[in-house]
Amino acid sequence: MSMKNIVTFVVAILYFGSMYSQTVGSRPNMEADIAKYMTDSLEVIAARIEQQVIPARYMEQTFICKTDTLNGWKGIEVSLYNYKVHGTDIIAKVYLADADSKKMASWIITTCVSLTGKLSKTNSDKLIKDIRFASGGQFPVLGMVYEDMYGT
Repeated sequence: MSMKNIVTFVVAILYFGSMYSQTVGSRPNMEADIAKYMTDSLEVIAARIEQQVIPARYMEQTFICKTDTLNGWKGIEVSLYNYKVHGTDIIAKVYLADADSKKMASWIITTCVSLTGKLSKTNSDKLIKDIRFASGGQFPVLGMVYEDMYGT
């Protein structure tokens, strides 16, 4: 992760964290609203993630195994992959704690409803796009991560 991405992430956490703390106390039915949107919209958003985010996961090339005993990640399932770095002969190994499309959809719904009180296509599309371009929804926890930052 580049320094720019780290700074952006920290600023987003601070900004959205303060917004979240202001909105949570003012909406006593927020959990009911989230549950409603989960029922109504989870499958639709998960399908959009399947089309727009999952294909961007360049490290998920050759699956090796799953484990929930990785040091520091005990009890959390992670997957080990080999992947070939585009345009090179480099083959890297990486453990990923990638969420499936429904889990990411639930995060998007919760974020939108927590911060705005509703779920809009505009906001969910923005989050899907940002996830795709920031990480492809990949969550590496151990191993080598090669990024093609400039498309060369």
